[in-house]
Amino acid sequence: MDEAKSCVIAEAFLLADMPQEAARYFERAREVGKRIGTEHGFSSVECRACLGLAQVATMGGRDAEAVELLQQALAAASLNKQEDSMQELAVLSSLTNALFKTHAIQEVEKLLPRYQEAAMAESRRKGLPTYVMDTLYANARLHEVRNPFRLLGPCFH
Repeated sequence: MDEAKSCVIAEAFLLADMPQEAARYFERAREVGKRIGTEHGFSSVECRACLGLAQVATMGGRDAEAVELLQQALAAASLNKQEDSMQELAVLSSLTNALFKTHAIQEVEKLLPRYQEAAMAESRRKGLPTYVMDTLYANARLHEVRNPFRLLGPCFH
């Protein structure tokens, strides 16, 4: 079966709220993507599969596993730069949300420059979808939360 079709089938199972079936198809696509990904350009399939498996893990309340899968998806997305930065943005958005959920705010901050760079690249190419702007806004608010005294004036910085 074509790896991309495996991901499409898996995504359909996710929409049908059938995560175990989705995971089977995502795993199949991931294995092929890992095996021949960088050599033949299937790293986007591995990225998409890891992103889907992370969604399955999140649905099952396995947030730490989701973060690990999203980090693997981000590594695969890095190999895809010539294709499209939207995949990298999708992973970064999901990863920052998962890290917030696990209270790993320091890890989110490390991703901000990369997220902004990918968002700018995509914006120059096609414009940005709303979810990207929402995540960028959430990350900007993170800095306000981490430094509440900045609102009181310069003597409190």
